Amino acid sequence: MTPKEAILSLLSAFPSDKHSQPATVKIYEQKLKGIPPDLLDRVVNHVVGTAKFFPSIAEIRHAAAELSGLLPAPVEEALAIVRQSDVRKPVYRRDGSYAYTEYYWNFPENVSEPTMKIIQATLEKSGDSVRHRDGKDVFAWETGFKSIYFSVAAEQEAKVLENLS
Repeated sequence: MTPKEAILSLLSAFPSDKHSQPATVKIYEQKLKGIPPDLLDRVVNHVVGTAKFFPSIAEIRHAAAELSGLLPAPVEEALAIVRQSDVRKPVYRRDGSYAYTEYYWNFPENVSEPTMKIIQATLEKSGDSVRHRDGKDVFAWETGFKSIYFSVAAEQEAKVLENLS
């Protein structure tokens, strides 16, 4: 689907006089040229099925990045991945008595590359969820993780959307 065809489809789905102006159509065409034709077709179908109003250029580009798998997972989904991956395994001596607890990350293999990169960058900044001296959870660690992840993901999202041009 070409940008012109995409705009015509959107204008058919969301009839409005203010969006059908030649200058507006021209701007949309220019800004959507960087999206591959097959992806643009999927994006238009997605937007038509989900949007209530005629989408902005930013909304279309965001949908393109999202559908192409270039955007990281939302904050809550990333936190769920981290919770699932936080392994705490007790280690016992030969006589069966408790020796210590081993802490490590075991991430699922099906996590997307952009999400995994941002989770790793966030963990580098936030540190471990457990204090090493006594093995207790760090107070409000999840809140800090979410805050850092959100800012790192926002930076990455801005880069992805800029490169879509």
